Amino acid sequence: MQLYDYHVHSDISFDGRLPLAEVCRLALQAGAAGLTFTEHVEFTGPGRPNHIPDFPLYAARIEEAREAFPQLTIGMGLEIGLYPGYKSEIEEIVNGSDWDFILGSLHNVDGLGVYNEDFIRGKNKTDAYHRYFEAMYELFEAYPCFDVAGHLDMIRRNRGFADRTLRYQDYAGELDAILKLLIQRGQGLEINTAGWRFGVGGAHPDPAILRRYKELGGQLVTCGSDSHGEKVLDHIAQGYDWLLDNGFHRLTLYRQRQPYFLDISR
Repeated sequence: MQLYDYHVHSDISFDGRLPLAEVCRLALQAGAAGLTFTEHVEFTGPGRPNHIPDFPLYAARIEEAREAFPQLTIGMGLEIGLYPGYKSEIEEIVNGSDWDFILGSLHNVDGLGVYNEDFIRGKNKTDAYHRYFEAMYELFEAYPCFDVAGHLDMIRRNRGFADRTLRYQDYAGELDAILKLLIQRGQGLEINTAGWRFGVGGAHPDPAILRRYKELGGQLVTCGSDSHGEKVLDHIAQGYDWLLDNGFHRLTLYRQRQPYFLDISR
């Protein structure tokens, strides 16, 4: 089976740990057919440092890797951390280079990281999850610039609640609005296999979200490890099974931001 990892960070990202070429070497060693780098563009709000890659360096490293690893299909993409008030900056970045793929992700809400206890302090689980999905809809509506929504229920990585399960019916209003917006715009969902590493019992998003996306007419699904170093291709094969078990028989790949499909049927 051809394995593609569509969420990979190198040390071009502020939190990446390995050079881009080393990530490619590890991916090839692990049996990858291709990988797409999604280096962070992270906006964090007034008075806090934003994280913007060195784009010329990034492009140069991608070209070097394509020459050094012709066996791999190597894409150049971004993961944009969406935050209110940066529309012109994000549009300039998106339109400024010939990207293959763009993830739209939510890492901060109300100036607080959703993956740590600052965001949930003073909230019960239901209120925290409601606010997370409410903010997600607001930002997705404001920023139509991405191809696929990254780790839709990443809030489940937050270990501040003993029970991190997500019941779709508890957040159906917000989730249905998000999924319908994505489908209307021709945007997809990411199967993010880091959920296994973060102890949520499987990939992101929860299977009920994935099934509802399909039920509403969604067809575009990518699969990514969210690797920031040596974990490239981690659980990608299981991610394919996650898709198959929830009714999807093809994976979406992107080239110059145009989707095409890979049959993953057993």
